[in-house]
Amino acid sequence: LKHANNDPNLAMSLIAVCGHDDVAQGTYYWLDDSLKAKEEVQFKLKYLNKDIDSVKSQLSGSPSNNPKTKYLMQELTVLADQKAKIQEQNGIKEEMYCPSGDSKTYLPQSLGQGVDIPDELKAKITNLQAPTKGAAYLPAKHYHVYGSAFMACQLIQEGVLPEIATILQKNAARFYRGIRMCKATKDLLTDRNELLGWYDKYIKDFKPVVEKKNTKRGLRTTTSKPYGVESYIFNEALRLAKSGECIPPQPPEETEFIRIKKSNYNSNISTEAYKEHKRKMLLWNKNYRDKCNFLRDFIGVSLADSDLNEEIIRTKTSMSYEKMNAAYLYQKWYIGGGELLDLNLPCTDYRLFGPSSLVKKKRPQRANHTENCISGFSARECQKAKERLATWDVDFEWTINQHEVGAEFAAKMCKKNEKRMTSLEQLACASQNSLNKDKKAKSSNKVR
Repeated sequence: LKHANNDPNLAMSLIAVCGHDDVAQGTYYWLDDSLKAKEEVQFKLKYLNKDIDSVKSQLSGSPSNNPKTKYLMQELTVLADQKAKIQEQNGIKEEMYCPSGDSKTYLPQSLGQGVDIPDELKAKITNLQAPTKGAAYLPAKHYHVYGSAFMACQLIQEGVLPEIATILQKNAARFYRGIRMCKATKDLLTDRNELLGWYDKYIKDFKPVVEKKNTKRGLRTTTSKPYGVESYIFNEALRLAKSGECIPPQPPEETEFIRIKKSNYNSNISTEAYKEHKRKMLLWNKNYRDKCNFLRDFIGVSLADSDLNEEIIRTKTSMSYEKMNAAYLYQKWYIGGGELLDLNLPCTDYRLFGPSSLVKKKRPQRANHTENCISGFSARECQKAKERLATWDVDFEWTINQHEVGAEFAAKMCKKNEKRMTSLEQLACASQNSLNKDKKAKSSNKVR
């Protein structure tokens, strides 16, 4: 408010300019086309013309075969380019520098005391998304609050009723989260289909191994069984990591002789070593590249990483598999994500099917052990998927509440702009003009 000359509309716009703790997204440029800025452009041109005249003067008396002449010609070209660019300017490009990412600006309640989501919701989010690590592990995502405050303020300035602006912001949050959800579940379902295709082939090719062992009770026969889907993915990733098959063939080192010939003749030198490397690379691309890249993207770590260990692969695989199953349940149980009259419908947090509670942990009866929500998957896998769904549901609730809090703050602070000025430039100029008038009036009173 201090910098905005007590104009809440302008203050909200200034907050929105730096409204993201990802500072790269908070960089704001604008063209200062004020009279002062235009005078500064002319000032730059004036001194640039002097530099150009000075170089031309030196060139006029410099012989063409003089090494200095070549340097002066290059300098003149650079100066001419600078002049052409400045002549195109109708002002000066300015940049607003936002607070660093660890600034208090981005913390909850930075807009004011109590401008935050309820403590009960924070506890719910923590219990679902960070049950063992605690609230400190989760990002505040407070930019949703002041982002909504800014957008609601813009609506109110345009004449939208504050309570309607709040409703619009809550719906905007649901649509935003729905779009994100659709993208995430679509990608996960694509991965699921790919992996189940691998698994089907594994089951088809699986040959049981029969082992006979002598025990105290006599000869015992055991027959190996195929892995479940998650164990198959884990063991396949572990096998590729241990075998080094995800590390592409390395090119042979160039000899000094080849480097000299390349530099002298600028030609590609084909040697037996390079031909062999090309052959190995084609073979690796055919047999391993796609699978290694797919698993890298799916579990989130490169299987070519030398620091990789079994525990990391197991944890990453389990988490990715859980998300994959959750996406399948989401597709089956929730409204949205399809098409209607050739229009893509956003995903929602409205669930039509499934259990009354996603986080209820009931031990299934032995007789019903195979009756799970995902055909062919265990009760444990099903429960993990449902718990993951619960974290996605609370993401909707979290974002919607943040938008509501921000919009309600704007409803208290912002007002309708009778002059229909909503852009930062318009508001800033109007505020500056008002400030200049006040200063002029005070100065006039002093003279009297």
